[in-house]
Amino acid sequence: MGELHQVIQIKPYVVTNGAFIKVKSYKEFIKIYESFVKRDDSPFNLNTYIEYPQQYIEEKEDYGRDLRLNLETKTSYLYIRSGMKDGFANNFNDLLKEISAYIEDSFFFVIWDNLIYEYRIENETFSVNKSEDDRYNFINYFEKNFPNEKGNLCELILEDVLDLKGSYSYYVREYGEIGDWIIEEEFQEALDQIEKVKALGYNTPEINHLKGWLHNQLGNPKKAISILNKSIDSLKRYEKIYAEYLLDLSECYIKIQNHAEAKDQLNYILKTDFLTKRDLAYIYYLKAKVVTGNEREFFMKMAKELNPFNEYK
Repeated sequence: MGELHQVIQIKPYVVTNGAFIKVKSYKEFIKIYESFVKRDDSPFNLNTYIEYPQQYIEEKEDYGRDLRLNLETKTSYLYIRSGMKDGFANNFNDLLKEISAYIEDSFFFVIWDNLIYEYRIENETFSVNKSEDDRYNFINYFEKNFPNEKGNLCELILEDVLDLKGSYSYYVREYGEIGDWIIEEEFQEALDQIEKVKALGYNTPEINHLKGWLHNQLGNPKKAISILNKSIDSLKRYEKIYAEYLLDLSECYIKIQNHAEAKDQLNYILKTDFLTKRDLAYIYYLKAKVVTGNEREFFMKMAKELNPFNEYK
């Protein structure tokens, strides 16, 4: 298959799967952009897009986690896509140089194999630098080369752990298992990273939520419950995050066979109105675990009807 190009944005916000750069002068910007796209002698690689961010936000939410960007849904962004095999056309740098006066400041990386390209747009000026390092340790690379970027380092780690949680949730809710996609060592490594973030003074309810979730994956549901319960009050005002938190908490209670508590959490979640079909099926499956008799048969049937791909063992 070959190596994929990874795009990681640092400023104005951390994104680990692509980069969003706000267009501030659309009329001038689009004239230059379209001229690059239409050049017959130098085909422009459409791994970059001009779009409203709403489509991307919906895609990320469907993947199983919230996108933590505060993007304006009625504003155009240059979206530089991550995860592409073909990479970017030779005139990619030329495009960024010409449009730098019409887009907002940004700081992002394009990584291919062991090559790391550092892109900056500052005060309408474009620059790019190339270095070499291990692409699979980008967080270590960033920590070593940008020691004063502690806040962005914490955000990178947080995004990395959220991606792990999102992948896990997707496979478990869609197929009932994670297979070989995630191994236990990854959970321990993620927990170590979360502890590093806390040591740097970056202590938020979201961090504690992830710490509790990781302890549950590592076989410590009682400790997970203790950690998760410390964040409950601060998360109540974020209804969707709160529902996800309660779902994680219910899984802990099921592991220690406290079915009454698990049932309370699941009943609350079912009252919300933003569940995907996959999530609803998974909640029905968990509900079937904490009830008996005809009620159990009903919820298991509902789960299988909503998601026939998951065997719900």
